Amino acid sequence: MISQKEFIAQAFPKMKIRHKILRRLFEYASRIKLLLLPPIRIKDSQSIRNFTFLMIFNKKNFIYTKATLYSFLKNSNDLPQNIILISDGSWELEEGKQYFSFLQGFNVTYESYQDSIEYFKSKQENELAQWAQKHIWGKKYASIVRHAAQDLVLFSDPDVLWYKSPFKDGDFASNEILKLSIDNSHNYDDKLIEILGIDTLYNETPINCGIVLMKGKSESFHCINGIKEALKYESKVAGPFAEQTIFAIEYLKYKEVWNETEISASISDMLQPYFKLNKYPSGFIARHYLFILKWIYWKDFLTKI
Repeated sequence: MISQKEFIAQAFPKMKIRHKILRRLFEYASRIKLLLLPPIRIKDSQSIRNFTFLMIFNKKNFIYTKATLYSFLKNSNDLPQNIILISDGSWELEEGKQYFSFLQGFNVTYESYQDSIEYFKSKQENELAQWAQKHIWGKKYASIVRHAAQDLVLFSDPDVLWYKSPFKDGDFASNEILKLSIDNSHNYDDKLIEILGIDTLYNETPINCGIVLMKGKSESFHCINGIKEALKYESKVAGPFAEQTIFAIEYLKYKEVWNETEISASISDMLQPYFKLNKYPSGFIARHYLFILKWIYWKDFLTKI
């Protein structure tokens, strides 16, 4: 299997200029669309359910976050009782409140990543707190695990568009759950896997953590073989794809994923024709538009959301 990194390295020179031009073209048109969109109203087919929709992001991704939120709130029949938006440190909470004021009518909380650091310090989980202090991957992992201890959490990266609700009825009644999406290749912290001696992870389904459904106490997840050692290592090194690697290790216990016809992280169409309209399978829930696919993200937002 060709890796994501290898595929991008081969394809990117062919489309570098095209990508920049198309991304700007479709993004500017999407900005206008977002300005003109009416306020979000809860439809008769939608219900408020017992879960938290969680995002952590930087200021540069405000526009992506807005589009992601709009796509979910428009297209999911299951709406969150709480929306939690977390600053990675690049924006002040008041900035967020002003920018995302279109979320009127929803219960929205704005937080700093530091809240999760203090939470895990108070629980004596110092390695996780140290990792979260150093790197966005640690901030992301800490934020998800912290809130999953209290509620069912649906986490979304800001380069995801939603087309349907991701839930099954049993998800809301579960006391402990971890469900992830499938990546296009195994994108992990290879050094960490070598140190832990779990090369068998490369024989498993490649895990992507751009979308995470999680509930349960951190103790339940961190007692999984290898997790404490992984957190200790990442607190010092903060390697590539660190949080994705840790979620992949935890996946070995739960074995729950959305299949590729439900949630996709494919990059196979990164060289598609400029104005081709994407067609997704029946029952398609969401797509994670990785790396070079941002121009397709905005094209899909314009034409499908």
